[in-house]
Amino acid sequence: MFHSQINPMYAITGYKIGKKTAEQILPETLHGIDIPAALERLGGDSKLFIRLLLVFSRDYAGVTDEIKAALSRSDIDTAVRLAHTIRGVSGNLSAKDLHAVASDLEKCIKQRILEKLDFLLEVFDQALRQVLESVKCLDTPGTKGVGKIFEKETAVVCAYEGPKELEEAIRQLEKDSLPLWDTIKGCLILDEIGSFGRHIKAQGEKYRIKSLEKFGDDLLMCVSNFDIEHINLLLNSFPELVGKIKSL
Repeated sequence: MFHSQINPMYAITGYKIGKKTAEQILPETLHGIDIPAALERLGGDSKLFIRLLLVFSRDYAGVTDEIKAALSRSDIDTAVRLAHTIRGVSGNLSAKDLHAVASDLEKCIKQRILEKLDFLLEVFDQALRQVLESVKCLDTPGTKGVGKIFEKETAVVCAYEGPKELEEAIRQLEKDSLPLWDTIKGCLILDEIGSFGRHIKAQGEKYRIKSLEKFGDDLLMCVSNFDIEHINLLLNSFPELVGKIKSL
C-alpha cells in the first residue's frame, strides 16, 4: 500500500564527531522506507543514511521520465540499466516497495512484456514519489535543515587536537591507507571499495579530519548507488587529499 499522507513521529538520535556529540533528528517512520533495516545495513550510521536519502532524492527524482524516454526511442539497454540502478539503490536504502517494483520493471523491460509495461511504470512512479515525499521530511523546519547541517559539518577540513595527532594521522595514512588504496584503485569490486571507504571514514573520525570523513562517506554513497564513474574520480583524488593533509 502506498501512503499519500506523511505524518512521521520524530525521535532524537545522536552520532559522534571527534569528542563532540551532534544530535540529528531522524524520523521514527518514513513511508516506503524500512528505517531499522536500512540502519542495520549501514552499521547504525544514521548520518550516512540521511545523506544517502538526500543524494537519492537529488539524483533520481526524474528517473521515471528517463526510463520512458529511453523506451520511446527503443533504447532498451538504457531503460534496463536505469531500472536496475533503482533496484540496487532502493535495496540498499531498504525502500522495499520501490525495490520490488523496480525489480519487476527491469524484468518486464528485458523480456519486452509490453502488456504489463504501462502498469508497472505507473506503480514504479508511485513508489518513487512516495520515497521522494518521505525524504522531503528530512529538510523541513521540524528537522532543523538536515542538508544544511551536513554542509556546515564538511566545511571544516581538519579539527585535530595538536601536531602530534596530525603526525600520527599522516603516519597511518602513509603506512595503511595509501597501500590499501593502491591495491583497490584499479579494481571494481564494490565490497572492497566499500571497506576502503569505511576505513577512511574511521580514520577521519579518529583524528577529527573532516575531509577524510567526508571522503569515506562520499565513497560509500557512490558504492551504494553503483556510481562507477564517481567511484573512480574519488579514488583518483585520494593521493591529492593525503597531500593536502600532509601540508597542514
